[in-house]
Amino acid sequence: MAPYASMFDEFVDIPAAAIITVSDSEVPQSKDLSSLRSLALNTSPPPPSDAWSENQKCSPIGKGGWSHVVPGLITKGKVPIAIKKPAFQNDAKDVLLQEAKVLGYIKLAGGCDKAGVVEFLGYDSAVGCILMPHLMGMSLKDYTIYRKKNGTKVGDTEPVVGLKDWLKISSQLAETFGYLKKIGVIHGDVSWNNVVISSSTMKTVVIDFTSGVIDAPDAVPSKVAGAVTTAFVAPELLEAHFDDNGRLLRDDEDKPSPTYASDMYGLGMTLLAVAIGQEAYHNAGQYQGVYARQGIPLEYAKSGENGGVVGVKTPVTRALEGCFGNTADKRCGVEEFGKRIGEMMEELNLKK
Repeated sequence: MAPYASMFDEFVDIPAAAIITVSDSEVPQSKDLSSLRSLALNTSPPPPSDAWSENQKCSPIGKGGWSHVVPGLITKGKVPIAIKKPAFQNDAKDVLLQEAKVLGYIKLAGGCDKAGVVEFLGYDSAVGCILMPHLMGMSLKDYTIYRKKNGTKVGDTEPVVGLKDWLKISSQLAETFGYLKKIGVIHGDVSWNNVVISSSTMKTVVIDFTSGVIDAPDAVPSKVAGAVTTAFVAPELLEAHFDDNGRLLRDDEDKPSPTYASDMYGLGMTLLAVAIGQEAYHNAGQYQGVYARQGIPLEYAKSGENGGVVGVKTPVTRALEGCFGNTADKRCGVEEFGKRIGEMMEELNLKK
């Protein structure tokens, strides 16, 4: 679970600085990116530029398997921040160091703010903490559930958040993951828990790079890069957690690193959940892993609540076809997906 992706219970704006988009011309050239990757991988992430402190009087913002996120302040200007602290597991500090390197590289390569990614404010090596802005918004999951309960859809074939808003969310996330691919970053755990959204501006910010990977030959994957969230994970990653006899592998056994193709699958599953208002396999019980390994969530979702949203030739089906499949080579790339969403928005005269 994302450390603070689902902990917001009210709609407030995300700071504009965290949601600026980026054009192709602003992406550094490949030669520059190669040197930046090497710099990020082989040096300590940059420290915070100003002194900071934890606000111990406030409740934690959230908790994850490897970290706790607590509120704090940048001393100068009393700027609210979120502090991602290592949990008590032995490898927790190493995991956060790897995440800090990924976020530090994104910042070096053009800026977290330009990528639609949570801004990186520095890594305090003395205590192993990552500093970020305290984003005020809702997780995409909570936002979707709110919209579903408040009856914003029109017709049985329309997403529960409404078609126009679903396309706007899809467009932003396609742009974010397209940019991450251009600079060589794999998120590794794409889900609706790991996206924060503002209801008033509809701006999205991707968070939690605990499983993130810098795509470079000398990169050492995070200790949790092979971790999976069954409801959103690509089948090839889930399949790798089992041996030939169907035995679940131990945590210390080798598992594959995530790829751009598995990120695309997770993005598709995220947007499918936003469309139907729940995880695709929410009612599969103990068989969730079986269905997830088949890689055909659209077919499964047709038989569930709001199945009309993914009927034949509905907008959601048109948009998401090609995003899935049980092997990576059967999947479209995020660039093709983004183009498809853009064309659908043009049909409705929507601005990105």
